[in-house]
Amino acid sequence: MAGKINLDDYEPVEQRLMRFKTDWPDYRMSSELVSMDGPIGGTRWVVNVQIWKHKDDEAPAANGYAFEIDGAGMTQKAAALETCETSALGRALANLGYVGNRRVTREEMAKVQRFQEIEEVDKLIESAKTVEDLRALWSRANTTQQTRITERVEALKGES
Repeated sequence: MAGKINLDDYEPVEQRLMRFKTDWPDYRMSSELVSMDGPIGGTRWVVNVQIWKHKDDEAPAANGYAFEIDGAGMTQKAAALETCETSALGRALANLGYVGNRRVTREEMAKVQRFQEIEEVDKLIESAKTVEDLRALWSRANTTQQTRITERVEALKGES
């Protein structure tokens, strides 16, 4: 598995946006919900953001796509669509050359970090042989991880 991600090594979308607004004060921006598929709590959101350097330009200067899944972290439980739009904006700004110290944004790396944490806890859950093993995991788990642990407890109960 990859090393631990330090989010301080990545620039937030907000910083890119502020630089862009300074350079192009008469810009225009549009976001579009491309799709939303899946059940409540597991919806996959896809957003496209387009940016014009000047509000009167005919064609956008850049666009960016992103996706998020409900429940893939605390922010995604409450604001998956908003997080998705922010990520798409960061991609569009990167496509215009607003990349900071790295092309990938802090928000995108936070998503990678969430998925790494889910994979790690899933491995620990699968290796748990008893309810006591799962209780030990529960005591140090976040809300999303606790949901996954509960599902494993139910599966273990069914195997007994």
